[in-house]
Amino acid sequence: LESIFKQAVILSFIKLKEFEVKNLSAISFGIEYNIPVSEIMENVAKIT
Repeated sequence: LESIFKQAVILSFIKLKEFEVKNLSAISFGIEYNIPVSEIMENVAKIT
């Protein structure tokens, strides 16, 4: 059972990093192409 929880923590960390990369990519793309902030924020994943 402990092993399952350790794996869940690792997978959760990886998933959060994927969200972070996607968000940073969306922000940098938006800045590079002078896209309005409101439009950039629509493409940023909201993690709750």
